[in-house]
Amino acid sequence: MPPSLRRWSSVAAALCAFFAATPVLAAHTFDLDGAMPPRLSIMFAMSWFGVKAGDPQGPGMDPGYGNWLQGFPQCGLSNDPATCADFEDAGLQRSIASRRRPLAGIYSSSGRDAESLRRVDLMLSTLRSGCDTAGGFDAWAIQIDSVKFTSAYPANKQSATWDLAYRALLSFYGEADKAGLRNAVIAGDDATVYWHFGSAFGLGTQADRLAALQADLVDLARAAAAHPSAVVIQGKPLLALYVDAGLVTPAELQGVLEGARAASGVDFYALGTTLDSTFYAAFDALTPWVNLGLWASTDAADPDLRKRAAAYGQALHAQLVSDVGKYPGRVVFGALSPGFDDYTQDWGACRAREIPRDPAVLAGQADYLAQLAKGSARLRGTYLETWDDWTEGSEFEPDVTEGTAKLVALRGGLGAIFGDAPDPASEAALTARWTGFGQARSCCFAGGACADAGVEAIPLGCSGGGPDGGVDAASPSPSDGGSSSPPASEDAGGGDGLQPAAASGASASCGCRASSATANGGPGVALTALGLGLVAHRRRTSSLRTPRTRRPSPRGSTGRR
Repeated sequence: MPPSLRRWSSVAAALCAFFAATPVLAAHTFDLDGAMPPRLSIMFAMSWFGVKAGDPQGPGMDPGYGNWLQGFPQCGLSNDPATCADFEDAGLQRSIASRRRPLAGIYSSSGRDAESLRRVDLMLSTLRSGCDTAGGFDAWAIQIDSVKFTSAYPANKQSATWDLAYRALLSFYGEADKAGLRNAVIAGDDATVYWHFGSAFGLGTQADRLAALQADLVDLARAAAAHPSAVVIQGKPLLALYVDAGLVTPAELQGVLEGARAASGVDFYALGTTLDSTFYAAFDALTPWVNLGLWASTDAADPDLRKRAAAYGQALHAQLVSDVGKYPGRVVFGALSPGFDDYTQDWGACRAREIPRDPAVLAGQADYLAQLAKGSARLRGTYLETWDDWTEGSEFEPDVTEGTAKLVALRGGLGAIFGDAPDPASEAALTARWTGFGQARSCCFAGGACADAGVEAIPLGCSGGGPDGGVDAASPSPSDGGSSSPPASEDAGGGDGLQPAAASGASASCGCRASSATANGGPGVALTALGLGLVAHRRRTSSLRTPRTRRPSPRGSTGRR
């Protein structure tokens, strides 16, 4: 055989081997309705906070404070997390961009050191497990802003704020993997950030922005398939996207999602946050976001705040519930929020924005969802908005004045929706865990208390999911089948075969394991974490990118930035 022919023969053989080892994905099937577990409650987290190297209590590992620091002098708002001031009856607290103060003090979301990783473990310990109903929810959705413009791709222009959230996702995967948790972490993506900040990163056209979003989703899908702690339903990872219907069309997002599945080699389910039901064309599930306009449209004169909140919940979900039947296989996730108390005054526009953080507001929304769960919509999922948006005041995270009251109220609301029996022992353990953690970053440098805090490893729950099976990817729910304006930031930029979930619940051992409180190797290790395990023939190597600079993207009258 002539040398040239031999050469082409070897190339052909290599190509054949490559394509044989890289299966072509079948077209995505919209079948989540039949595949859903009996329940799935997801807590959405912003994770856009840092502790800078110059912090007076000792150097942090981050380039800045992220969204702890937001100043709007035109509205009389200024803060400095490196300083302290008396706060209500809680004594000296860090001066941050919020109307409240975190019970566990300021913290870094990035997981760059042991202190930050202990915070991640504390958050993971709040998940329902086979031993402890804890906070009543099943998984964390850690939202990034970008993968392309973070430390995942050091040659690209960098956003320090986006990198905080990217690293947070890596850290949640890493800590949950080490603890043997399954179905605990969901990769979220702000599918609006490139529209608000993309021009600063060379994304000047709609095509540029869609391509960058698709590239990020490729990395997120590969990461979810590689990490044992990722939420997987019937063999498919679940990804969550924050959507603004004013920026993209359903057809554009459908193209992005299909392109990401094809390019990653990973079929995945996608959950979108929007009020616009036409996005069912692209997504397997939709859930509404906090909406100030709809709250204002309810009867403000009604003295019964709980009743008003139930009417708000109904208005929030109305279009998604009425239209889900037009899109076979799709699912509605019910949204719950603790209120909205915006420190930023609409990001410097000096307009007050509020949904009362009264217990009746959360209770009324839960009343509506409990009724919805009994109806034809067959609600089996909830999306909790948010864990840590301290700036806009929609946080469930415990604070120094209310303690764990919002978490305890959330447990009760989820119990009403899903029919849980009261569990006072788990409720007491949850409260003790958070109140006993202390403030690793306190005000002791300014004369406040200096007690040890956040120094112990946090014991994480049983390795198997919730007491009723958690997110059981092996068996669908017992149903009838498959029918059915952005804030300023400290940085200039703003910033294989899928593995089925492990058996959980009834078959899981209840031997709780403590997660390591030591750093997971520092930034160098963290940067490769999302790409680990892209094993076997179904994956090509990829340096995972899960970025984030989280800037809430304006969603109409909602308040999410």
